[in-house]
Amino acid sequence: MALNMAKNDGALFFLNHTGKLILDEVQYAPELFSLLKLNIDRDKQNGQYLLSGSQAFELMKHISESLAGRIVVLKLQGLSLREITRNSFNLPFMPNQTYFSQHEKALLDLGELDIWELIHKGYMPRLYEQKMNWQMYYSSYVATYIEHDVRELIAVSNPNDFTTFMVAMASRSGELLNYSNIANEVGVSVDTVKR
Repeated sequence: MALNMAKNDGALFFLNHTGKLILDEVQYAPELFSLLKLNIDRDKQNGQYLLSGSQAFELMKHISESLAGRIVVLKLQGLSLREITRNSFNLPFMPNQTYFSQHEKALLDLGELDIWELIHKGYMPRLYEQKMNWQMYYSSYVATYIEHDVRELIAVSNPNDFTTFMVAMASRSGELLNYSNIANEVGVSVDTVKR
Protein backbone atom coordinates (compact mmCIF):
# COMPACT_ATOMS: atom_id res chain seq x y z
CA MET A 1 0.00 0.00 0.00
CA ALA A 2 2.80 2.44 0.91
CA LEU A 3 4.65 1.58 -2.32
CA ASN A 4 1.48 2.14 -4.34
CA MET A 5 0.98 5.54 -2.73
CA ALA A 6 4.66 6.44 -3.22
CA LYS A 7 4.49 5.57 -6.91
CA ASN A 8 1.11 7.14 -7.68
CA ASP A 9 0.93 10.14 -5.34
CA GLY A 10 4.32 11.01 -3.87
CA ALA A 11 3.05 14.29 -2.40
CA LEU A 12 0.37 12.42 -0.43
CA PHE A 13 2.97 9.83 0.62
CA PHE A 14 5.15 12.55 2.18
CA LEU A 15 2.11 14.18 3.83
CA ASN A 16 1.29 10.84 5.48
CA HIS A 17 4.91 10.13 6.42
CA THR A 18 6.38 13.18 8.13
CA GLY A 19 9.48 13.57 10.25
CA LYS A 20 12.58 11.43 9.85
CA LEU A 21 11.92 8.72 7.32
CA ILE A 22 13.60 5.48 6.25
CA LEU A 23 12.82 4.58 2.65
CA ASP A 24 13.88 0.98 2.10
CA GLU A 25 14.11 -0.37 -1.46
CA VAL A 26 13.47 3.18 -2.65
CA GLN A 27 14.61 2.31 -6.20
CA TYR A 28 11.15 0.75 -6.69
CA ALA A 29 9.57 4.19 -6.35
CA PRO A 30 11.73 6.44 -8.55
CA GLU A 31 8.87 8.93 -8.60
CA LEU A 32 9.92 9.98 -5.08
CA PHE A 33 13.36 11.26 -6.03
CA SER A 34 12.22 14.61 -7.48
CA LEU A 35 10.03 15.17 -4.39
CA LEU A 36 12.92 14.21 -2.12
CA LYS A 37 15.03 16.85 -3.86
CA LEU A 38 12.34 19.49 -3.28
CA ASN A 39 11.89 18.50 0.38
CA ILE A 40 15.64 18.49 1.05
CA ASP A 41 16.10 21.88 -0.60
CA ARG A 42 13.14 23.32 1.28
CA ASP A 43 13.90 21.95 4.76
CA LYS A 44 17.71 22.14 4.66
CA GLN A 45 17.88 19.59 7.49
CA ASN A 46 20.57 16.91 7.44
CA GLY A 47 19.58 13.36 8.31
CA GLN A 48 15.92 13.72 7.42
CA TYR A 49 15.86 10.74 5.04
CA LEU A 50 17.68 7.43 5.03
CA LEU A 51 17.48 5.74 1.64
CA SER A 52 18.41 2.11 1.19
CA GLY A 53 18.12 -0.41 -1.55
CA SER A 54 19.42 -3.73 -2.70
CA GLN A 55 19.79 -2.64 -6.33
CA ALA A 56 22.78 -0.39 -5.90
CA PHE A 57 23.15 0.45 -9.60
CA GLU A 58 19.53 1.51 -10.02
CA LEU A 59 19.53 3.36 -6.71
CA MET A 60 22.71 5.25 -7.54
CA LYS A 61 21.37 6.17 -10.98
CA HIS A 62 18.40 7.97 -9.43
CA ILE A 63 20.54 9.54 -6.74
CA SER A 64 23.10 10.91 -9.17
CA GLU A 65 20.35 12.28 -11.42
CA SER A 66 18.38 14.15 -8.78
CA LEU A 67 20.11 14.20 -5.40
CA ALA A 68 23.75 14.92 -6.26
CA GLY A 69 25.30 17.17 -3.61
CA ARG A 70 22.40 16.62 -1.24
CA ILE A 71 23.26 13.23 0.25
CA VAL A 72 26.01 11.14 1.76
CA VAL A 73 26.47 7.64 0.35
CA LEU A 74 27.47 4.90 2.77
CA LYS A 75 28.37 1.51 1.35
CA LEU A 76 27.76 -1.15 3.95
CA GLN A 77 30.17 -4.03 3.95
CA GLY A 78 29.80 -7.50 5.40
CA LEU A 79 30.74 -8.29 8.96
CA SER A 80 34.37 -8.01 9.98
CA LEU A 81 36.19 -10.89 11.65
CA ARG A 82 36.18 -8.83 14.85
CA GLU A 83 32.39 -8.51 14.68
CA ILE A 84 31.89 -12.20 13.92
CA THR A 85 34.04 -13.28 16.88
CA ARG A 86 32.65 -10.51 19.10
CA ASN A 87 36.18 -9.36 19.83
CA SER A 88 36.20 -6.07 21.75
CA PHE A 89 39.61 -4.91 20.47
CA ASN A 90 38.97 -1.64 18.67
CA LEU A 91 42.08 0.50 18.94
CA PRO A 92 42.92 2.53 15.84
CA PHE A 93 45.97 1.23 14.01
CA MET A 94 49.13 2.83 15.36
CA PRO A 95 52.37 1.06 14.47
CA ASN A 96 53.80 1.03 17.99
CA GLN A 97 54.56 -1.57 20.64
CA THR A 98 51.43 -0.83 22.71
CA TYR A 99 49.14 -1.42 19.75
CA PHE A 100 50.88 -4.63 18.67
CA SER A 101 50.97 -6.16 22.16
CA GLN A 102 47.27 -5.39 22.80
CA HIS A 103 46.33 -6.65 19.34
CA GLU A 104 48.28 -9.87 19.88
CA LYS A 105 46.52 -10.43 23.23
CA ALA A 106 43.13 -9.91 21.53
CA LEU A 107 44.06 -12.44 18.84
CA LEU A 108 44.99 -15.01 21.49
CA ASP A 109 41.57 -14.50 23.06
CA LEU A 110 39.91 -15.64 19.83
CA GLY A 111 40.64 -19.25 20.65
CA GLU A 112 40.11 -21.86 17.98
CA LEU A 113 38.38 -20.53 14.89
CA ASP A 114 36.81 -22.84 12.37
CA ILE A 115 38.40 -21.34 9.27
CA TRP A 116 36.27 -23.46 6.93
CA GLU A 117 33.08 -22.24 8.57
CA LEU A 118 34.26 -18.65 8.12
CA ILE A 119 35.10 -19.30 4.47
CA HIS A 120 31.76 -20.97 3.75
CA LYS A 121 29.61 -18.48 5.61
CA GLY A 122 31.53 -15.47 4.38
CA TYR A 123 30.67 -12.19 6.04
CA MET A 124 26.92 -12.06 5.56
CA PRO A 125 25.14 -10.96 8.75
CA ARG A 126 22.12 -13.23 8.21
CA LEU A 127 24.31 -16.34 8.44
CA TYR A 128 25.48 -15.30 11.91
CA GLU A 129 22.11 -14.06 13.19
CA GLN A 130 20.43 -17.43 12.91
CA LYS A 131 21.40 -20.99 12.16
CA MET A 132 20.83 -21.74 8.49
CA ASN A 133 22.35 -23.74 5.67
CA TRP A 134 24.92 -21.51 3.97
CA GLN A 135 24.58 -23.34 0.63
CA MET A 136 20.83 -22.73 0.50
CA TYR A 137 21.34 -19.13 1.60
CA TYR A 138 23.88 -18.34 -1.12
CA SER A 139 22.01 -20.14 -3.89
CA SER A 140 18.87 -18.20 -2.95
CA TYR A 141 20.89 -15.00 -2.75
CA VAL A 142 22.34 -15.54 -6.21
CA ALA A 143 18.94 -16.48 -7.67
CA THR A 144 17.35 -13.37 -6.18
CA TYR A 145 20.24 -11.21 -7.34
CA ILE A 146 19.97 -12.53 -10.88
CA GLU A 147 16.19 -12.23 -11.01
CA HIS A 148 15.83 -8.80 -9.44
CA ASP A 149 19.03 -6.91 -10.12
CA VAL A 150 21.05 -8.29 -13.00
CA ARG A 151 18.17 -9.28 -15.26
CA GLU A 152 16.65 -5.80 -15.03
CA LEU A 153 19.95 -3.99 -15.49
CA ILE A 154 21.60 -5.87 -18.34
CA ALA A 155 18.80 -7.97 -19.80
CA VAL A 156 20.23 -11.40 -18.99
CA SER A 157 18.42 -13.81 -21.29
CA ASN A 158 19.72 -17.03 -19.73
CA PRO A 159 20.17 -17.08 -15.94
CA ASN A 160 22.24 -20.27 -16.22
CA ASP A 161 24.79 -18.44 -18.39
CA PHE A 162 25.08 -15.76 -15.75
CA THR A 163 25.58 -18.35 -12.99
CA THR A 164 28.29 -20.02 -15.11
CA PHE A 165 29.84 -16.57 -15.62
CA MET A 166 29.87 -15.90 -11.85
CA VAL A 167 31.54 -19.27 -11.14
CA ALA A 168 34.12 -18.61 -13.85
CA MET A 169 34.88 -15.19 -12.39
CA ALA A 170 35.08 -16.48 -8.83
CA SER A 171 37.46 -19.27 -9.78
CA ARG A 172 39.82 -16.66 -11.24
CA SER A 173 39.91 -14.44 -8.19
CA GLY A 174 43.32 -12.82 -7.89
CA GLU A 175 44.28 -13.47 -11.53
CA LEU A 176 44.59 -11.09 -14.44
CA LEU A 177 41.26 -10.65 -16.18
CA ASN A 178 41.18 -12.48 -19.53
CA TYR A 179 37.89 -11.76 -21.29
CA SER A 180 38.48 -14.26 -24.10
CA ASN A 181 39.20 -17.10 -21.70
CA ILE A 182 36.01 -16.44 -19.73
CA ALA A 183 33.93 -15.99 -22.90
CA ASN A 184 35.13 -19.38 -24.18
CA GLU A 185 34.32 -21.10 -20.88
CA VAL A 186 30.86 -19.54 -20.54
CA GLY A 187 30.01 -19.82 -24.25
CA VAL A 188 29.22 -16.15 -24.84
CA SER A 189 30.92 -13.33 -26.73
CA VAL A 190 33.76 -11.24 -25.33
CA ASP A 191 31.49 -8.17 -25.53
CA THR A 192 28.91 -9.96 -23.37
CA VAL A 193 31.55 -10.76 -20.75
CA LYS A 194 32.70 -7.12 -20.74
CA ARG A 195 29.09 -5.93 -20.34
